[in-house]
Amino acid sequence: MLARSLQRQTVRQFSASTKQLSGHFPEVPYAVPHLIFWILGAGIPFFAVTVQQVRAGVWSL
Repeated sequence: MLARSLQRQTVRQFSASTKQLSGHFPEVPYAVPHLIFWILGAGIPFFAVTVQQVRAGVWSL
């Protein structure tokens, strides 16, 4: 009996409606968050340095 119940669990297939009813959002391409984090991670320090240099009079914008 235990072997039969294990066999049922291994071949159980979920229906397409179960997948459609799940509350997951559509998948986001990996490149989108990757580029956003990269741009912010690289851009914020450059922006901070530029602001400090303008305040110090090194640059004039």
